[in-house]
Amino acid sequence: MAMKDATANDWFNCFVRKAIAFRTNLGAGMKEGIREFCPTDAEMIHYTERWIDEIREDRHIGYSNPKYIDDDDKGDKGATEYEILEQMLAFLEEETYPMEEMFGQIDNHTRPTIIEDEDYGRLLDYPYQNSGVAIYQKEMLDLLTKSGDYSLHSPVRAFVATLINQEVEKWMRNFVVEYLADKLKDTTAD
Repeated sequence: MAMKDATANDWFNCFVRKAIAFRTNLGAGMKEGIREFCPTDAEMIHYTERWIDEIREDRHIGYSNPKYIDDDDKGDKGATEYEILEQMLAFLEEETYPMEEMFGQIDNHTRPTIIEDEDYGRLLDYPYQNSGVAIYQKEMLDLLTKSGDYSLHSPVRAFVATLINQEVEKWMRNFVVEYLADKLKDTTAD
């Protein structure tokens, strides 16, 4: 196709493809240094176990669009521990934003995982209701600013912050998948 025949839609699609390729390459280059922005292994185990406990109690998986683990909304505890873990693994594979779903579901008043922060919420496009961000997002963004002065709203800094957030969430998702898979191996299918 000659450039003179290109439509605005063609130009936009070309821009989107190039932007995705750029973000992918940039993210790949960040993999080694991303660990400093991630929660510790102990924190991840703690949050994953809290999530498992919430699912056992609530009988559904997810925050914004919950999926019932017993195939109904009656709360009958038909799914075994093994089936719950299988469904959690499937959920993590299917969800677009699995860490938002996980941390949103385990949020509670006595041990919150969601922190109210209007500025960070706006920066990350309000991942939670009422302008909150997950505790790992707040810690990551505080580390980025070094001084906690919310200086991330310039276009370049906001781009870097959202890219780091995506890479941290990829790492976290992989950690949870591996942890649940190991737990599933140790659980009988009965």
